[in-house]
Amino acid sequence: MNFPDELLDFLRQALAQRPAPPPAGISPAAWAAFIAAARWHRVGPLLHVRLAPVAAALPATLTAALQAEYRQHALWGVALATAAGQVLSTLTAAGIEPAVLKGMAMGEVLYHNLALRPTTDLDLLVPHADVSKVKAALLALGFEDQGLAAEEQPHLRGEVALHASLLAGELRFGVDVHWRLAQHPAVMFHLAAEDWLPRSVPARIAGVPVRVLCPADALLHAAIHLFWHHLGTWHLVWLSDVDLLLRNHGAAWDWTALAARAQALRTLLPLQATLRLAHTWFDTPLPDGALAALAALSPAPEEAAAFRDLDRQRHNSLGLARGRAQALRSRPARLAYWRGMLFPPATYMLPRYHIPWRGLLPFYYLARIVKAVVWTSWQHDDRFRVEQALPPPAIERRSRIHTDPHGFSHHE
Repeated sequence: MNFPDELLDFLRQALAQRPAPPPAGISPAAWAAFIAAARWHRVGPLLHVRLAPVAAALPATLTAALQAEYRQHALWGVALATAAGQVLSTLTAAGIEPAVLKGMAMGEVLYHNLALRPTTDLDLLVPHADVSKVKAALLALGFEDQGLAAEEQPHLRGEVALHASLLAGELRFGVDVHWRLAQHPAVMFHLAAEDWLPRSVPARIAGVPVRVLCPADALLHAAIHLFWHHLGTWHLVWLSDVDLLLRNHGAAWDWTALAARAQALRTLLPLQATLRLAHTWFDTPLPDGALAALAALSPAPEEAAAFRDLDRQRHNSLGLARGRAQALRSRPARLAYWRGMLFPPATYMLPRYHIPWRGLLPFYYLARIVKAVVWTSWQHDDRFRVEQALPPPAIERRSRIHTDPHGFSHHE
């Protein structure tokens, strides 16, 4: 559904912490779509707080929905913090000091409230040499090794995603263990944990002393995560992270050095685009010299070529998979990628598709292939038109907002 411009402006003002009364003449159907889109983009709790000054003027359906979203994520945040605290305490006792990434770190350090930063799991960055120790410690806690996501398995070989039941099986809590900050072949060889952990800073997550990425590295990681993994399915909550990082820390950064680091890591173009997106949706103030420092440098030819391919690939999942395969360095690696995509291990398939009996696996493999070849060949995601926020140097203020029929169907 296309949203009226007045409703988009209402959204942007709320995200920019300048809430205004809602526009008149918005139909109930448009408000329902607005609520669904807020849920998809994981900003319902944030809007609940930022719209509080004008709550009396909001439609009752909107206030009730946003309040319910906030309460839901507040309850989940308590459960998540309890489980994460147990995991982090266990790893600390084993002499492992991981860096906590993404949602859990942002919720604690940036928002100071896990309800405002919805997340589904705990992401840890550790040196490659510590992966087996982390896995052993988590298995001892009762976690189940569900193997790799099929999209990551062929070119990572050993990264683990472990999940355990929480609260008598009513909720699922996952721990994703990484030794790189991204899995996309175009950039993953530049993002080893050993190069990032020395720059990390101390923090307390779930009451446990750990480490998190320094703010400048957290910004780079946000850009990498959004563009190299989720272009076409990005969530506004990720831009909220960028907005808070820039508002809290951007003025103190050496942007010349930051731009040079982005260039070396092949994330110069994603960083430029991420800043424009944050400015478009959150009216994020860009520090003096930030865009100039980024524009003064040129991306590596490999980055430029890969980034151009992203726009073509984002139109369907099959195109994205093809782009990732092409970025691998050898023909055997590309063949292994496709084999892993189409025929992931049973340890991945059984929980992923809730298969009740192993004998049904062949039918699910066939369905996976059919979906890859037929359905994704025309799949097109336009919940937000990302390219409309990318023209340099002007920012296009008009865009479209669409709902997702599956709600919280994508995990960070």
